[in-house]
Amino acid sequence: MTILEWLLEWFENNSDLKSNEILSSLNEDFLIKGWIDSFTFINLITEIEEKYKISFNTDELQNEKFATLDGLANIIGDRIEKNL
Repeated sequence: MTILEWLLEWFENNSDLKSNEILSSLNEDFLIKGWIDSFTFINLITEIEEKYKISFNTDELQNEKFATLDGLANIIGDRIEKNL
């Protein structure tokens, strides 16, 4: 399973969205769109860090790409590479 596939599944399981809605908005800010609230966002970060054995720094969390699924998948991938 790719990082993006994992994120798609996570959003399907933790929001009212269907995969086609998510796929059509991969580069849109999921927080602004209201897909998840701040508490759910914290859960997302925690699950990502546990699953991929990484931790995000402040710069990554503040990066505007962090709020899109495509951008988040890329940030996770980059973080995994740095930990190798």
